[in-house]
Amino acid sequence: MTQAMLPDRDSAALSGEVVVCVLPRQMVDADVAEAFARSCERMRSTTADAHHHTKAAANTAADGAVSEATDAATSVGEDSAVTDTAVTTDTAGTVTAKAVAKAAEKAPARNGTWEELTLDFDMFDGFLDIFSVVRGYEAWQANGNWVSGHMDAIAPDIAGRFRNDALINEAAYRRGLERLERARAMVRSLIGNKVLLMPTAATVAPTLAQQNDTETAAHTRQQTMRLTSLAGIGGLPALNMPIATAQGLPCGVCLIGPAGSDKALVAFSKELRRRLSA
Repeated sequence: MTQAMLPDRDSAALSGEVVVCVLPRQMVDADVAEAFARSCERMRSTTADAHHHTKAAANTAADGAVSEATDAATSVGEDSAVTDTAVTTDTAGTVTAKAVAKAAEKAPARNGTWEELTLDFDMFDGFLDIFSVVRGYEAWQANGNWVSGHMDAIAPDIAGRFRNDALINEAAYRRGLERLERARAMVRSLIGNKVLLMPTAATVAPTLAQQNDTETAAHTRQQTMRLTSLAGIGGLPALNMPIATAQGLPCGVCLIGPAGSDKALVAFSKELRRRLSA
C-alpha cells in the first residue's frame, strides 16, 4: 500500500445499509458474476426477513409497554415507583418502534436496507490509472536503487512494471496526487456510511493448464486490479467473503466500508456470512 493511499485510523460506525455494485459485463467473468449475484440475493433475502421480524418485535414491545403504562396509571396513588418504571418502559418502547418505522419508510419496500449502484467501466479505468501512477512513482523511489541492480533476480512481469515505474517523473506524480484527492472524495461520497458489495476478483484463479499462459495472467491481473483500485483510491477498508461458482471454483464477495470502520466491517461481514450459510 502506498503512503498516499493509507486509510484513516479514526473509528467509524456503519449505517447498516448495503449497496450492491452493478458492473459492466466486460469487467467480470460470467461465472463469477453469477455467483456474486446469487450470494447477494441470498444475503438480501435473509436481511429483509430479519428486518421484518425486528419491526414486528419492536411493535409488540411498544404495545406491551403502553399496556403497562395504562395499568400503572390507574394505580398511581398506590405505588408511584411502579408508575415510574412503567412510564420509562413506555418511553423506551415507543422510541424503538418509531426508529424501526422510520428505517422502514426510508428503505426500499422490497429490499429492506439494500440498494444497487451502477458504476461504469471508464470510472474504474481512471482509478487504475491514478493507482498505477502514484504506486509506481512511490515504489521506484523506495526500491529503485536496489531493483535497478537486480533486475535478473525479479520475475519478468514484475521487472517490467518496475521499468515502467522508473519512467514516472515527479510532475506526473504530483498530478496523480491531485487526481487521487478528487477521486477519493468522490468514492467516499458514494459509499457514505454504507457497505459496498462487489466481486473480489474479476475471474476465478487461473487453472494449472493456464499457469504458464502469460497473456491470460496479465489480463486477469489487469481486470482484478481495476476492481480493487476502488478501495485503494478511497483509502477504505475492504475484506473478502469466500463464495463459489456453480462449478465449485472459489471466488469472493468484497465488502468495502467507510474509512475507519475496519472492526465494524469485520463484525458486519460475520453477520452476513452467517446469513449466507443459514
